[in-house]
Amino acid sequence: MVDPNVATLSVKAKTGTTSRSLEEHLGGHVINVKSFGAKGDFIQDDTVPIQNALDAAFGTAGSPHGGADNVTTGRYLNRTVFFPPGHYETTAPLTVRSMESAVITGAGKLVSAIQNVTSGSQCFRTNGCSRSSFEHLSFTSAAGGSSCAFWLGWDNTGSTALTGNIFNNVAFSADTGLLLGGDGNMGSENLITMCSFNQCATAGIISANYNMLDTSIIGCSLSENAKGVWVQVGQIENIQQCSFANNAIDIVAAAGVTNVMGCRSESPIFCSGSAVWNIESCNQSWSNGYFLYNCNDAVTLINCLSYAGRIGTTNDNGQITMIGCTFDRGQATVTGAANNGSGLIRLTVNRSDYWTTGDRVKVKGVGGVPNANGEWTITVIDGTHVDLQGSTFAGTYTSGGGMTSPNWLDQDLAVNYFRTTDAPAGLATFWRDRRMTKTAAYTIPRIISGAQFDNIGATGAIILTLPSLNNSGAYKKGTTFGFYVAAAQTLTIKAANSMTIRVAGTVSAANGTVSSNVVGNYIELTAIDGGVDYATEAPVNATIWVAKSVVGTWTVT
Repeated sequence: MVDPNVATLSVKAKTGTTSRSLEEHLGGHVINVKSFGAKGDFIQDDTVPIQNALDAAFGTAGSPHGGADNVTTGRYLNRTVFFPPGHYETTAPLTVRSMESAVITGAGKLVSAIQNVTSGSQCFRTNGCSRSSFEHLSFTSAAGGSSCAFWLGWDNTGSTALTGNIFNNVAFSADTGLLLGGDGNMGSENLITMCSFNQCATAGIISANYNMLDTSIIGCSLSENAKGVWVQVGQIENIQQCSFANNAIDIVAAAGVTNVMGCRSESPIFCSGSAVWNIESCNQSWSNGYFLYNCNDAVTLINCLSYAGRIGTTNDNGQITMIGCTFDRGQATVTGAANNGSGLIRLTVNRSDYWTTGDRVKVKGVGGVPNANGEWTITVIDGTHVDLQGSTFAGTYTSGGGMTSPNWLDQDLAVNYFRTTDAPAGLATFWRDRRMTKTAAYTIPRIISGAQFDNIGATGAIILTLPSLNNSGAYKKGTTFGFYVAAAQTLTIKAANSMTIRVAGTVSAANGTVSSNVVGNYIELTAIDGGVDYATEAPVNATIWVAKSVVGTWTVT
């Protein structure tokens, strides 16, 4: 923008034939915020001059250029807004209304910075914004419970909706970095590339609307946030080639995340939630975190690596398939066992950093304190000591001992094709290839569908309870488990949540059982149902378990 006193002077290019105003000749399609009085010195309040520049480029809130296809009143009047290098202080949100096909750019996200210093406010806020581009800038808002660096919203009025926007090489920092669909309407088809989200107390990116769909996040950096990406509702289609570091949780998927591919995590929890569906070629490096946490839906892991991350918690009820993945297994050497002062066994180990209090471990080979050997829930005391919950100390430690995660890592919740790193040299072993031995009552989580069980070493009857597939259980048909009687003790498999078990033509009562005590007998049970009432999303008929393979005679009750 040039001085208006000379802007109307008519000039013509040396070899041209058309006269244009000096403003047009010098590039009047670009509005420089400094031409409107912005200083960018982080001393002057630049709110008003920047807002004036935005109004000149895209129209005012009362008369926006909008999406009209009209060269005199519509989007053709838009001008690119440019922020030269500088640190621009603002005290109120910069706003645009019904903005379409706009470009707002800086000279680079580390040199063109806009910062709202008012706590709990927004740096930039839209009300209708489509097919527009924001690039080479940083947006920051002072901390406060509702502060937001960039609020991408629409109140469902005006000439322009909320769709198809691009953020490229932009930095965000506030309680929430980038809020997608903040006013409860639309927000789909966004492309977020090479952006950074840092020190966001709530989340780097939030999807906040059911119609916030088909967004891709590519090549971004998310660090030191409470949550990196938080899909509250809506769907993020792709999270690709992003780096996550020191976030409390990298990705939280209360709603859909279709693909997570080629990402690296240095955070304690990589993915959490019920709606991450495909994770491929991702790497996590954290001493005692979770690669996948609170999974309650079907998810496939392909070619992933986690140095010490675990899979699942006791709340998990999803179906996971793992192909070509490598996850290290928690292992420690026991060097001592003593009374913790309260009668419990306290182990001295060479490391405890893999585990957290409440984890399950298996202890074996401890000499002199035989009560230590077995499977325990632990309390982590410090880097070299753990207490065995519910244990009773007796004896004097002599030598030996090791502590590992159970055969099925993290409270028996590791799943299909889980490759271990403690297999014999040259032999690739997978947990799915191993049968789980149970000698006490156990409730089976659905997440390990496909597992096989036996009762080797049982000294009495035991009951294994099938998972409770209620409410959304109709979507979980196909869940399968196998049971082999290996000890001459009664092995009983019990249904839950009023389900039944069918063996050939015999159907059990609700919450019924099948049982056998004959060594060599085997039964495999699969969950089926009669379909779904899509109006209520409830099963048409109660989910039942059906025997698909039976060896020997099983009693049905």
